[in-house]
Formats: sequence, structure tokens, C-alpha cells
Amino acid sequence: MKQIFFLLTFVNFCLATKAQSDANSSKGTLVERPTECPQLIFKFATGLTRMPAVVLKHLDKASVEMSDFSKSNYRLQKFTITLLSDSTHTYKSLSNEGDNFTIETKAFLNSLKPNDILMISGITAINENGKVVNVEEKIFAVY
Repeated sequence: MKQIFFLLTFVNFCLATKAQSDANSSKGTLVERPTECPQLIFKFATGLTRMPAVVLKHLDKASVEMSDFSKSNYRLQKFTITLLSDSTHTYKSLSNEGDNFTIETKAFLNSLKPNDILMISGITAINENGKVVNVEEKIFAVY
């Protein structure tokens, strides 16, 4: 008889524990979502990734900006532009130092035609303390 009483008490305890854990799991639990940290992004003019050739031909400089538009003390150090030509199915590359376009870069951008693609790579930015940061590559479609 003592064994049956002990067995019933044990089963009752197990069922009560399971019921309590089910009740706790059905309550709304706070799920932590990873937060995305702002990062530096490369941009021409407004930062859109599709731009008319006319707009790109009239630009004088590029920049870097924080993805959340917060204040940043970084400025563009250098980048490489690769032009994938839709009409000739060839590509050309050119490097630019600083955020202002060189004469070669301006001539390079003047050769843009609709349906060309610009790939910007090797982007580095520097802050006032001399810290250099690599910036993610960016692709622009020209129309």
C-alpha cells in the first residue's frame, strides 16, 4: 500500500510540474532580437542604387555616411570604380583617392550609358584620429 501511495504521489508531482511548465511556456515570453548596428555606407548623391546616367555624369564627389543617418566623422579615403558596359560587354576599372573626383574619374563617369553597371569596391574611410575602416562594396545600376 505504501508503494502505491508513493507511486501516485510521484505521478501527481510529475503531472503538476508538466502543467506548470506548459503554463509558463504559453505566457508571452520576451524574445530578444539582434539589433543591427549602424555601419558606414558608400553613396553617390542621394545614395540610391539606381541612378540616371545624366546625374552620375554631373557629380563631383562621393561620400560615406552612417546607415542610420547619425553623425559620422569619417571621410572617404579611396575607392575603385568598375564599369560593366552593357553595349560592349567589357569592363574598365579606375581608382580614386579622396572623396572629390579626379579628372580621370569624371571622364570615366562621362562614358556611362543606360543599362551600364557601376561596382564600387576597395572602399576605405578614415576618421579624424586616423582610424581606417573598410566599407562594404556597392553596386549602382545606370538608366
